[in-house]
Amino acid sequence: LKATFDTAHNTKILFAYHKVRFFNDSLQGICDSLAFITKDSVLNLYQNPVLWSGKNQLSADTIRLFTVNKEVSKLMMYNTAFIISRDSLQNFNQVKGKLMTAFFKDNKINRIDVDGSAESLYYVRQDDHSLIGVNKAISSSMVIYLDDRQKVKKITWVQKPTNVLYPEKELPSDEKRLRDFKWIETGRPLNKSDIF
Repeated sequence: LKATFDTAHNTKILFAYHKVRFFNDSLQGICDSLAFITKDSVLNLYQNPVLWSGKNQLSADTIRLFTVNKEVSKLMMYNTAFIISRDSLQNFNQVKGKLMTAFFKDNKINRIDVDGSAESLYYVRQDDHSLIGVNKAISSSMVIYLDDRQKVKKITWVQKPTNVLYPEKELPSDEKRLRDFKWIETGRPLNKSDIF
C-alpha cells in the first residue's frame, strides 16, 4: 500500500499491490493491483480483477469504478468483460462483450450497457421458476435491465441480433459456456475479516 500527494493538482493517489482484496456490503472484489485517484473519485483495478455484486460476478482485463459521494455510480469493464450469475447448480446466466458499463442505483446494479461483440446466454424462467428454455444471443450491442433483486428483467439487443431460444435438452453441453467463461469459486471476501 502506497499513498502519494500531487501538490500541483491537489490530488491524492492511493496505490495497492499485490493480491488486493476489498469488502463493502454491496460490492466485493479482488485484483492484483489498484489505484484510487481522489480528484476524479475513480478506482482503477488491474490484472484479472473480479467483482461481486449480489449474485453477479463481474470480470474483465481492467475495471474502473466511478464514485459519487462515496457510493459507486457506475463501473466500466474493458476487454473480455464478463458478467456471470448462477441459475442452478450447473447452469449459469452469462453476458460477454468488449466494453461493459454498469450503472448503479441505491448501491445495486440496475442497468448494463454492452458494446462490441455482445453475447448472452440466459436461462428463461416463468414466474413460478419453471424453465422455458435457454436463450442464446449475439449482437453488436445490448442493454440489460435488472430488478431490485439483481435479476435480469429485460434485455434489449441492438442492430440485427442472432437470437435463439433452445429447449434445455437441445442445447449441447459444450455450448452452455461462452468463450472465456471463468467462475471463481474461491477468493470472494464474505466479510471485513476476509480481506486480511
